Amino acid sequence: LAEIDPNLNLVIIAIVTSLALNLLLTSIVISSLKTKVLPIVNIISSASKITLSIFLILSGSGVLGISLSYLVFGNALSAILLGIFSIRLFRSTSKDTPRSEIDLRHASRDLLAGGVASWIPMLITNVGIQLGTIVLFGSKGSEDTAVYFIPLTIVNALLVGTVSLAAIGLPILSSIRDGRKRFAWQTIRWGYFISVPLASSIFFYSWDILNLLGQNYVEGKTSLQILLLSLAPTIILSGVSNLVYAYGNYKKSLAIDITMGFARTFLYFILVPIYGSLGASVAFTAGSLAALIVSIIVTRKIGMIIFWKDLVLLFFIPMLIGFILQS
Repeated sequence: LAEIDPNLNLVIIAIVTSLALNLLLTSIVISSLKTKVLPIVNIISSASKITLSIFLILSGSGVLGISLSYLVFGNALSAILLGIFSIRLFRSTSKDTPRSEIDLRHASRDLLAGGVASWIPMLITNVGIQLGTIVLFGSKGSEDTAVYFIPLTIVNALLVGTVSLAAIGLPILSSIRDGRKRFAWQTIRWGYFISVPLASSIFFYSWDILNLLGQNYVEGKTSLQILLLSLAPTIILSGVSNLVYAYGNYKKSLAIDITMGFARTFLYFILVPIYGSLGASVAFTAGSLAALIVSIIVTRKIGMIIFWKDLVLLFFIPMLIGFILQS
């Protein structure tokens, strides 16, 4: 670490701090079930982050400039927006309820208690996502890290849409008593319908997309394609995790996220030193597949039906169309 720019060290510390704060505030919003703000915040921060990152890459600002874009227009911007909403949430809760029954202290305690139940899985998930970049940087250096970082950013942008869709459906899942499993299945189906066609387009035109960012990033084509394969299982496990969370069965939800985070972490340290960015991509996708297996076990225990034929069609039809157009 002694060879790293001291300014970059400070930026990395700020990114980690803002990420932890962002996760906690997101959990508070989820626990309030007023999650309509989440996709808005995610879209604003992600669009700003990606736009600025591309501009900085093209202008040759280097790792420090890209890190600042992640900090200012990524985690920090998201944390500020969620913080403003959380403050308004606490005030409205204490104002709408008679003071004899609840005050701001009780409202804060209840929201924080519910938020911790979702904060821990989210923290584990994000550590599993970002750890590959850190291990890659430590074992292979900045060049391979940059090749992996850009595909990971693209895939994370797609995952934001999936997570946002699940977050929108969480209040409905928590409020209804009948048809929860059917509604959870619909969120999974719509997640495939929205995300898979876009992912398949990027899959078959990954070279062209990365070439727009610079010739050096074309080497990340295979990494991007492998990472894109994680999208399909992630949609399923997100839907199942939200369902059991709505039931109040936090242990099953936590089991899904722990499996994904542990599998990725374990494989990062084994595959990255040997295969570099490809190893990180394989570890990332393998973690999603491991969590999918746990999700399938959970669905059988709670009696949820997943129509696999529909998902197979929703996956392979866009892939087939993309393959034909590429040929």
